Amino acid sequence: MQEHLESQVRNLGLTRRVHFLGLRIDIPDVLGATDVFVLGSDYEGNPLSVMEAMASGLPIVSTAVGGVPDLFENGKQGITMQPGNVRDFSTSMEYLLRNREVGLSLGMAAALRAREKFDVSTMVKAYEGLYEELVDDPHHLTGKSVIRESVIPAETR
Repeated sequence: MQEHLESQVRNLGLTRRVHFLGLRIDIPDVLGATDVFVLGSDYEGNPLSVMEAMASGLPIVSTAVGGVPDLFENGKQGITMQPGNVRDFSTSMEYLLRNREVGLSLGMAAALRAREKFDVSTMVKAYEGLYEELVDDPHHLTGKSVIRESVIPAETR
């Protein structure tokens, strides 16, 4: 859809304000030159791009799809809205650009949340806790219990 979108940008006279960057390997530099991170997806899983933007201290404007609502709290680290709500989406972007202090505050809160929730050491501790729980729990699933509960008839095992 790039050609169509580039045409729309030209027709709206926004060529000096909208840039199609293509594939980039300098994401920290791009995020560092950004005032607000915007994600307007209709469908998402757990978008790493939002986590990276949060870690960079950017306020987020995003549709509340997939795992996005689990990454940050609406109104605390960024702003979410339902997909297709173009008015709220554009109003939120404009609001953060016009109210830099609010954007800075949301961005600082986003960076703090990213450090608390998505830092590698936090993730390692969470995995360690999970493994310890599985080892310490005498009722955790074993290969035998999985086979016993399977639908494969006993005589074929």
